[in-house]
Amino acid sequence: MGSFAVGETPQKVEPLPVPDATAATQAEMKPYAEKIEHTDLTIEMVPIPGGEFMMGSPDTEADRSDDEGPQRSVKVAPFWMGKFEVT
Repeated sequence: MGSFAVGETPQKVEPLPVPDATAATQAEMKPYAEKIEHTDLTIEMVPIPGGEFMMGSPDTEADRSDDEGPQRSVKVAPFWMGKFEVT
């Protein structure tokens, strides 16, 4: 990561190409190891399937807070996540 002064616009950074991370369909998504550039480290990546879920609490839920609604349907595309936490 670079640095920039307050009021300056940071430079756009192009994403690194990750050939193993491309898949035409969710079914083609397979775990892979991501090599961290300029290090001896790799991160094990696992596919997380996409899906749809209801976000928020229904109006009828007991002890529901005002900031828990309105309830709505959310669709998430499939993505990869590191198998282990990184600190």
